[in-house]
Amino acid sequence: MIQEEDWLTLRIFYYDRDKDSILLDCIFPLIEELRLTYGDLLFYLKRHWQYGPHIDLNLSGFPINQKKQVKNFLMGYVSEYLAEYPSNEEINSKEYLILSKKLGALEYNYGPYTPIYENNTVMFTDYKRNTALFGDNPLLIGSREFFLNEIMPIFKGIISDSKSKEERLVYCICLMALIADKFKDGIKYGYLSFKSHAEGFLHQAGKRNLDHVIIKEFKEVEARISGKIESFLAEFLLEKVEIEWGNDPHLKVFREWDDLIVSTMEKLSLSEDIRIESSNSFKKVIKDKESLEGFSSFHKHLLTSNKGIELLESKHFNAYRFIINIFYEQLPIIGFNAKDRNMMCFILSNAVEKIFECDWKNLMGYKEVK
Repeated sequence: MIQEEDWLTLRIFYYDRDKDSILLDCIFPLIEELRLTYGDLLFYLKRHWQYGPHIDLNLSGFPINQKKQVKNFLMGYVSEYLAEYPSNEEINSKEYLILSKKLGALEYNYGPYTPIYENNTVMFTDYKRNTALFGDNPLLIGSREFFLNEIMPIFKGIISDSKSKEERLVYCICLMALIADKFKDGIKYGYLSFKSHAEGFLHQAGKRNLDHVIIKEFKEVEARISGKIESFLAEFLLEKVEIEWGNDPHLKVFREWDDLIVSTMEKLSLSEDIRIESSNSFKKVIKDKESLEGFSSFHKHLLTSNKGIELLESKHFNAYRFIINIFYEQLPIIGFNAKDRNMMCFILSNAVEKIFECDWKNLMGYKEVK
């Protein structure tokens, strides 16, 4: 496994909401140029809000004695691009600090949130692995970095081939369906993970009396794109028709994604322990009865039934969860936020229940938990 100090992170503060131009015209071409010199580099991106909206370009695999030259090339290439095509979006620092505190509370990120850097700032920062989730498990850490490297050309394909938000929603929901279908009992059970995310999101929205507003918004989008999702499910996952991938750009993305899921799950199966820790892990919730009361009926059942606990503790589920979590982490790169992510879960869950004629209550042996 590559050592943490052998990675470079270039942080690019770029405040335009639409990041397609800097991705397609600067960052992806930059990596292609570096690979002509250094071969198969590992590379992935991360979008985040802390200190101002930015993209982290993470890079490794170059000769260590060339680190200074690589840093100079990265800084020069990006700075030259921004000098010619700067972001002109302005943010109010005081308002952004308030927003940062709200986002930080949702992500269990308690700061610091300042300094808020100026737009078009480019700087190197320390590369940091997520040891809170993976501890010191080298297989999980290495698999995550490899997966992120492999997902970059897939996301580049989506960005290049689709310009509207709804086109990208269809793309991503189909990718989610392919993840769900790799669950050991197929998509009829695999979709329950996405169902749980949608249920949890709407339950929390209901506490603020916003669930009816959000459901209305979700259903409006669903009405426009559900036909394409249902057709994909019916043709490729229900009928199990062998997919003739061909040269269609959509199918090329699906093929690459499907291959990546399969190879990653095979690799993770070699590890004895692939549990992923989190600040709201189910074991902590089960022990805290007061906390459990704040959950939806779906989650109360999942966290208190033998079937649910067995599922959450299973090695296969954690391998599956590993892939889903990375997919979620990368959605901001193509312009999706947390609400969009939960809308995708909502639309996919409804489509699966319709096409596969299934219901989570029957699948999970549901009984009301009081």
